[in-house]
Amino acid sequence: MKEKLLGFLLLVFTGAYAQIPIEGFEQAFPPAGWTITDNGIGAGESWSQIPLGSPALPPYAGNYAAYILGEDVPTGTAEDWLISPAIMVPPNGTISFYSRLFQNNNQGSLYRMMITVGDPQDLSAYTLLQQWTETEINPSQTTYTQKIVSIPSVYTGAQVHIAFVLVTDDGDGWLVDEVSVTEGCVQPLNVMISEVTGTELTVSWEDAPGVSDYEIIILPAGVPFTGNEQGVIATSNPYIFTGLTEDSVYQVYIRSLCPQGGVSEWAGPVYSGILTGNTLTGTVTFDADGDGDCDEGDIVPFVPIAVNIDGLFAYYTYTDMNGEYTLYNIEDGESTIILQPEPQSFFPTVEAVTVSVNFDGSVTEETADICLPQPESIIDAAITLTPVIAARPGFQAYYNLTVRNNGSMPLSNVTATVTFDDNRFDYTLSEGNSAATGNTITFTIGDLNAFAAEHYMIDLYTLAPPVNVGGEVVSFNLEVMHDETDDNPDDNTAVTQQTIINSWDPNDIIVHEGPEILLEQADDYLTYTIRFQNTGTASAINVRLENELEEKLDWDTFQPIAASHDYTVNREEGDLEFLFNDINLPDDESDEPGSHGFVTYRIKPQSTVVLGDIFYNGAGIFFDFNEPVITNTAETEIVAETSGLTDALQNKISVYPNPVVNYLNINTDGSKLHTITIYDLNGRKCLTGSGEKIDVSSLRAGLYLAEVTTQNGTSVFKLVKQ
Repeated sequence: MKEKLLGFLLLVFTGAYAQIPIEGFEQAFPPAGWTITDNGIGAGESWSQIPLGSPALPPYAGNYAAYILGEDVPTGTAEDWLISPAIMVPPNGTISFYSRLFQNNNQGSLYRMMITVGDPQDLSAYTLLQQWTETEINPSQTTYTQKIVSIPSVYTGAQVHIAFVLVTDDGDGWLVDEVSVTEGCVQPLNVMISEVTGTELTVSWEDAPGVSDYEIIILPAGVPFTGNEQGVIATSNPYIFTGLTEDSVYQVYIRSLCPQGGVSEWAGPVYSGILTGNTLTGTVTFDADGDGDCDEGDIVPFVPIAVNIDGLFAYYTYTDMNGEYTLYNIEDGESTIILQPEPQSFFPTVEAVTVSVNFDGSVTEETADICLPQPESIIDAAITLTPVIAARPGFQAYYNLTVRNNGSMPLSNVTATVTFDDNRFDYTLSEGNSAATGNTITFTIGDLNAFAAEHYMIDLYTLAPPVNVGGEVVSFNLEVMHDETDDNPDDNTAVTQQTIINSWDPNDIIVHEGPEILLEQADDYLTYTIRFQNTGTASAINVRLENELEEKLDWDTFQPIAASHDYTVNREEGDLEFLFNDINLPDDESDEPGSHGFVTYRIKPQSTVVLGDIFYNGAGIFFDFNEPVITNTAETEIVAETSGLTDALQNKISVYPNPVVNYLNINTDGSKLHTITIYDLNGRKCLTGSGEKIDVSSLRAGLYLAEVTTQNGTSVFKLVKQ
């Protein structure tokens, strides 16, 4: 397999953009065009070439690799940079490399991939593409793992420098080998296990464009996946695995082997059954009064926990609304499991918990509770409204209101309000101590303990046409109030948008912020709800949701918010898995109101997003052993405040030269020019003018956006300043 995969990697794309040759660091170091530098802190270590034949510093391929050791600096944090020569970014460009660390477990280093179109020695001009912790970049830390990073489309056609940056203070080091930039290789979609018969398992998928070869890895469920396992090359779809153990649960991963060179990211895991069997469970509590002990009622919901099994990073799991977590399908026999809680930043450093288990057949469940130390005193109330079912003209619509104390201190005299459009809805009823006055529903909640939450259902009648018509968007304004001074008042208010629809698929995904956000809103969270309904003929014992997050979202900011039923959630990089085990969801004919379920979470965009970026999100819903129900795709685009950009307008307006050094010319093809505004990629206004030529010589070299407004509308162009 290795020879065949290497052959794919060494192919050259014969279109307009050639694959950048693989840099294996086999010649003099640094290689031609590459440079090394640092931030001036901790000059004791720098990027180097590994010694020939060193067992402690092995290459991935060939004889050499690049490496940097971590170091303990007296003050600050060391940053060591390995910078590439100029590279032309191809369409759908990706950076591929192999990564390895030196030590197991998390020593605290961060690993960054940076990019710039400016002076490669101006470190302030770089933009972050992706950042990893030690366990994220290398789940098996002393084994090489291939990493693939997508380059934003705004850089297509530009000359860029990429940089590998180790950020450390007494953390682990980094080994990097086989670096290349290629035209993007697309993942296979809708991967599913379509049939399980005895010792055979059939995998099918939707082919990626132009791809005929795939690599597939199959593992027993519960075995940590690293991406370095021995896979098989599949040239037919579907593919049948034989010789498996009957009645066992397996996990499958698949990636494309593209003809132009390179491989896609792994798609998966997809499981051959609902995960059951050996489990490790526990409750996470915190020391509320500083006496060194955790009381039973002081739970902490939605805490990320990094799970390491027998020396390999497996995945992140999260505590539920009751502060409980569950690890499913742990291998039979003895295992050492390390649980590293990663609570909010106002907690002090939390020590990892090591658990030794032995599932010998007589024992199938172990327990390990976790006690977090006393946190700082933080006041933080938040509010969220989840549409439980769609709003259809002439039908009832149901909503779940969640009021949460995200802080470590109790809240007093909490009230919440929901304001709706009473021209479109009639109020029916709401739970709790609530009352409706006009178009405002007020909830009197009282005191709310640290990390606690209250949930209330709201029932509104969606007025029939012509008042409501499919496709129209309605908004709900939310506010939570309390006696204390809030440390984070931004989440005391929220706006939820919902689209009125005529027909309705009850299994869907929605984004609360709507189809468009402004660039300044991209620093905040996007809130998603996955809704499901059992429309079968019998109750569903288990429900599983699989949700793949795209790379424009910052996976580490994922936060669960609310759900209709008890569940567990695991995250492996950008792959989310929600498990509603033993949900016993009734079918809609037996109990229509009870046949619905949902889960709501929020996540932030990456800091590198720009105007025009679109966030796509979809999910697969598994009811017991049935094939998945694939949801719609929720879309949110970052737009300029002035909308109305059309292809026709874009074609009539041009800016030149591009790249530009001193003066930028604007051709409006006879339209009256109002303004030309230059923004950087963070949305900051840099220059503005109203003439057909603007002096840009004062701008630092880099990538910008030029917004041209005429009598006919607004166009936005990517601009490279040299």
